[in-house]
Amino acid sequence: MLLKVKDMLPGKPESLFEIGFWLFKRPSIFLIAFILFINSLGLVIVYFIIYATTIESIFNDLFGLTGSSYLHFMATKEFWIIVLALAISPIILKKDIQEMYIISVVLFISL
Repeated sequence: MLLKVKDMLPGKPESLFEIGFWLFKRPSIFLIAFILFINSLGLVIVYFIIYATTIESIFNDLFGLTGSSYLHFMATKEFWIIVLALAISPIILKKDIQEMYIISVVLFISL
């Protein structure tokens, strides 16, 4: 469907933003950006949940922490989500795509 619309529009637009602008003018740019933002945010949340669940499980299996241990806070998903968020916060501000690719591979391997 998208390719048919792209071929029918003058100027041969190359992105969703350009196609939206040609079809629905300026408000469509904001709508498309909002949809992409929500999609990206959802992917980050899913990534954080999977990472936290995996690390929590590994940490509990290795150290056998229980609620009575003084390190019991390390046996929670919330702790590992905060650790991951703090660990990748400097990376989020990177401008070079190659650096982000390397970091994403390292994070994937860590899982």
